[in-house]
Amino acid sequence: MLIALGVFLLLRNITGWNLGNWWALFILIPAFGSLAKGWQLYQQEGEINAEVRGPLIGGVVLLFVFAMFFFGFNWALFWPVLLIVIGIGALIGVFARN
Repeated sequence: MLIALGVFLLLRNITGWNLGNWWALFILIPAFGSLAKGWQLYQQEGEINAEVRGPLIGGVVLLFVFAMFFFGFNWALFWPVLLIVIGIGALIGVFARN
């Protein structure tokens, strides 16, 4: 985190580039933690089951929320993507059981 903060501050000082939603970077901490937990469970289980799918879908949702805030996307336009991600997670669960 310190390295990323230092790079950001250096770029801002050199280029004058200003990042208004820098606080959204903190959403990446639980997102990467959730994805890492899902990957660890996948390596232990050897398959994508419900125990693995939960952290993976949660991490993807948090990454989406991060992108929405960080890049200033319009929530009114992109909120259906959350439904699509959750629906894909549900479909994976149905097909994984068969």
